[in-house]
Order: sequence, then structure tokens, then C-alpha cells
Amino acid sequence: MDHISPQVVAIPGWYEPLALCALVWCIENSRQTVLMSDSRMEDERRSIPKEFVKSRLVKYFNSALVAGTQHSSYLVALGFCEKAIFKGYDVVDNEHFSKKSNDLSCNIDVVDKYFLVCSRLIQRKRVDLVIEAYSCFKNSNLGQEIKLVIVGNGPERCKLERLASESAWGSDIIFLGNRDYNSLSHIYQNAEAFILASDSDQWGLVVNEAMAASLPVVVSTGAGCALDLVREGFNGYTFQRGCVSSLCEGMKKVTERGERVRLGEGSRTIISTWGLDAFVKGMIDAAEYAAGQSVLKPNLIEGFILRKIARRKVP
Repeated sequence: MDHISPQVVAIPGWYEPLALCALVWCIENSRQTVLMSDSRMEDERRSIPKEFVKSRLVKYFNSALVAGTQHSSYLVALGFCEKAIFKGYDVVDNEHFSKKSNDLSCNIDVVDKYFLVCSRLIQRKRVDLVIEAYSCFKNSNLGQEIKLVIVGNGPERCKLERLASESAWGSDIIFLGNRDYNSLSHIYQNAEAFILASDSDQWGLVVNEAMAASLPVVVSTGAGCALDLVREGFNGYTFQRGCVSSLCEGMKKVTERGERVRLGEGSRTIISTWGLDAFVKGMIDAAEYAAGQSVLKPNLIEGFILRKIARRKVP
């Protein structure tokens, strides 16, 4: 930092020692800061002491670049100035996922129609809920030709494969494991709809990827992107997190005749304003705002605590 000597520093969060080291350096050298954050009030149980500490910490940032509405609201609740908050933090390369791929290695050897899940296979992602809802969907005698394709890996895979095998529709549930970045656009574009069932997700960038590939989406209310990216009946549906019947209903709606194209076009329209350009604009706006602000100096006690925390052993 001494060598580069930046005027404004964008810092990813406040938890990691490296982030706090950067903040302390900026304070000591009178340099402005941009807080990059996708934390939400809903992400974890909030304790009063921790939230108090955070409220004291965020006042040393001059502006913020956040993911969306819930993330902005959380910073405001911590006492951050609303006009100093800019959006655009959680985006993907939309063009990559919208382009047709000619890579032969993308062939996934599945039938033409399938629901798609792309996720780490961990408990809070609730892929088990998707398998249950899929069985409910198939039992309703709708979309009998539609299969369920699950991309990703993780500690829950064996458990999920066992759950799938115990289902009457186990042969229609396909686990692909991890796939490389170049093949993902092909996998997305050939799906009927995308499902994210997480109990809690700070954002859910896979939804951005699916929407860039013009897919209808069915997204849990536990995902941070749901409020900003899903418009009911326009590009997909949200469902109450943890609710099998609500998810099943969403799956039925997106597979109605003609909905695949209409909802997919809605996804493409919405996500067109949530790409790399949005990140660039948000970052520039946040940096320019920060550059016009003064650097707050901590009192002796807060300064001591900040330095002590920041100088923990950095891995």
C-alpha cells in the first residue's frame, strides 16, 4: 500500500484481517475507502454486541458498493449514509453465459428438457428440497419428459444421491458433478428453467448466470438476489424458503406452454442492467463519492482496538 499510494481503496468487507489492515492503513494515511459488501440482516442471527461493533466500524468507510436492496438496507441499519451506497457488487460476465458454445466438451448427454440446479452440494443450498419438489412435480403428471440435472459437488453429494435413488423418479435425476466454466453456458442454455432453493444466500450469482442464458428462474426467498432479480410472472417466481409445495408450484408455472420463451426473455431484459458495466459504474460512482469525503480519525480507544484486531496473524 505504501508503494502504490492509492487515493481511494476499495475494501472487501470488514471481517478478514487483510481488510482491516487496509482500513487502518487508509485511516493512518488519510485515504478514502469504499466498502464492498453483500451482507444482509437475514444472513445470520444478529447479536446486539456484534452489531454495535459493526456500526462503529462502518463509519470509517466513506462509501459502499453493495449487491442489492437488502444489502443496502443492512448498511443503513448500521448507520451508513444511504446516499453513499451504490449498487453493482454481485454481477457476472453476462456475455459469456449468453453466447452459444461450440465446445464439443460441453455435451452433457442428457435429454432435451430438464430443470437445472448449479450449486455447491452443502446443506444450506437445500438441493434435497429440490429433489423432493421434483418428485411432487412428477407425481402431478406434469412434464413427464422433464428431468432434473444437478451440477456441482460437495459433502452432501452422497446423501443427495441416496435421496434421489429412493425417489420413484430417481432415474430422471442426473448428477453431473463439477463442470468447467466454459461448458456452463451450454448447460444453462439447454435447460427449461433454473432453480435456487437456498435457505440462505448472500446473493446467488448462479441466478445471474441463468438469467444471462435467458432462463426462467425459480428462486428461494432466502436468496439475496430474489428481491432485485425476480419479478413474479415476468421472468420467474420466488417461493417460500424450505417449502416443498411452494417450490413445486413454481416449477409447474415455469413449465406451462409458452412460458419458457416468455419468461426467458424477461430474465434477459432484467439482467442486462446487472452486468460488468453495472459493477464498473457502481465502483466509479462509489470511488468518486468517497474521494470527496473527509477521512474520520478514531479516538484513542477505537484506534487501539482497530489496530489490535487488524494486526492479528494474517494467513
